[in-house]
Amino acid sequence: MGRASKGITNLAASANDILQNISPILELVRDFGAPYGGMAIGTICFVFMVAKNRARMEEQITTTFSNIRDRLPGIKVYQRIYADDHELDRELQTKIVGAYNSFIGFCMEAFEFYTRGGLRRWFQALQINTYLDEQSALVQKSIVDVRLLCEDLLNKNVDTVKNELRDVKAINIGLERQLSDLQENTDKINLEKISKLLGVLPFPDDTRHFNLSRHQDNVAAEFNWKNHYSGATAEERLQAVENDSTYQDWLVCSQSRVLVMSGANDNLSARHCWVSPVALNLAARFRSDESLKGSNLCVFYLLGLRDEDDTWDHVVSFLTYRLLELNKRALRNEEQCRQLWADLQACSELRADPTETKPDDVTEKLERIALGTLGMFEAGKTIWIILDRVDRCHAMPGQSSKTTRKGRTTRKGGRSLLSMMVRLAGKSSATVKVLAVVNRADWHVEDQADELGGEMAGSLVVRTYRENGERLFGDL
Repeated sequence: MGRASKGITNLAASANDILQNISPILELVRDFGAPYGGMAIGTICFVFMVAKNRARMEEQITTTFSNIRDRLPGIKVYQRIYADDHELDRELQTKIVGAYNSFIGFCMEAFEFYTRGGLRRWFQALQINTYLDEQSALVQKSIVDVRLLCEDLLNKNVDTVKNELRDVKAINIGLERQLSDLQENTDKINLEKISKLLGVLPFPDDTRHFNLSRHQDNVAAEFNWKNHYSGATAEERLQAVENDSTYQDWLVCSQSRVLVMSGANDNLSARHCWVSPVALNLAARFRSDESLKGSNLCVFYLLGLRDEDDTWDHVVSFLTYRLLELNKRALRNEEQCRQLWADLQACSELRADPTETKPDDVTEKLERIALGTLGMFEAGKTIWIILDRVDRCHAMPGQSSKTTRKGRTTRKGGRSLLSMMVRLAGKSSATVKVLAVVNRADWHVEDQADELGGEMAGSLVVRTYRENGERLFGDL
């Protein structure tokens, strides 16, 4: 019966629309059949109008209930999310209660509409705007008000979350800073231990580079004159060395290599070596040129500037310390550094009593420590080691500094130092480039080149340069 009634109602509503569309024809019929034609048509129109309004009201009820059904889950979610003790949250709770009340009122009005007698429903259907329409509009408005207020609450909560995230970020930054400070302090403690075990006294980097700059000025001042033999200025003489193919090959070579520059001064009593500026300028360039940093790392040692003798083991210890200082983060890996710490401790004990220690034992330990240090650098790094005036290097305590061979003086300290550099370049997993300057007046290093050579062909190159530009010896 309900389905049939609904079908009749829908048919009546459709018929009313048809009557509206054919109203010009009905006007003719009404005038032609007066007075009875107009009464008949009016009666039909009245019935169809009532049917249409009732259909509209039932459709209004159905639509309203559907909208409420669709939005109720959202309201439940809103009520669960926005439950803070804030003015907007409290207002939302009030809006939700208001929406509930309007919904109850609408349900009561709909129930009353359907329980009225048929005649009363017919008369109510004649009204264009009924109380049921008002209740339906109130429900719709209440639901929309809830949603609009939720948008304000959403903005409020987003702002709260942003502020909380900002606070969390600030806390994280503070914690990261504290962690960084702790790590830096640990690195400092580790380096202090290493400096004691190696027996070196580190000094600030600024002081180190100040000494480099001052040494550059002193060397340049001694040779800042025009050579009467070649007619070349000091800058032109040094430029000739820097443009030399052997030096250029060493610079661009992708493999580890040791280049020894033996400088022959015109003035045999000169205090400095005339090719030293080549090495000093390269060290200064690594410091100032940002494009060389990143994949390159440079350490240097200027021999003969201390009050104490620069022994070869001290030079190696200092260079090792500098490498660890530049790669101090690697010391945080305890597993990786366990063997290094053991070797450092053993080396310190060996050097504590030079009279009872064999030099070869110290050499072995220092080599292990240096190789372990080089192995801690990441792949792709090139380690540049610059040594000025290796001829000033002394033997370690207990060794004689000089021996005579074929009427010429050989320096055990310098030879031990260069031999160590050659072995490091040959065995290290990292690329190691060593540039060493020797004053030929103090040491004919080319005579001992065969004793310094490493296992890898071309790992050692000795080149002698005369200040006046004349070649003395070829490559060795």
